[in-house]
Amino acid sequence: MTKNLEQLGFLVAEETEHCERHLGLMRRQQEFLSQGDTSSIEANAREQETALRRSRHLERRRRRLVGTLARDGGLNFGTPDLGLIIATVFDDYDHRLSAVRATMKKSIERLNKTKEQDRMLIERSLNQINEFIIQKRRVICQPY
Repeated sequence: MTKNLEQLGFLVAEETEHCERHLGLMRRQQEFLSQGDTSSIEANAREQETALRRSRHLERRRRRLVGTLARDGGLNFGTPDLGLIIATVFDDYDHRLSAVRATMKKSIERLNKTKEQDRMLIERSLNQINEFIIQKRRVICQPY
């Protein structure tokens, strides 16, 4: 169990680092959206797609490991989660896992906030494009 707890600590730390890298990609995307740099937006979107695949892989590994720890610890009820594991482990791992989990939660909160900002930027850009198209139609359709 000790080896799995150590692995879980390293895995959650890796997930947190990866989340921060993904957050950096999202912030760059905001810059590209603000600048209207379509080629950079496209390239960054591909990088984000790769980052999402990596995030899903890390999450699957964490879920398997949490499941294994739950079974090994006799916690065979419901869907085990990291909080449940932290609540049942030894004090030395409890503190380390709690700290890493808190850092990961903060990273995810920043990621979600940035995602919402991206959504608003994209909507604003689409509205501006729509207004531009409407104005062009008016100019084209005016009688001579």
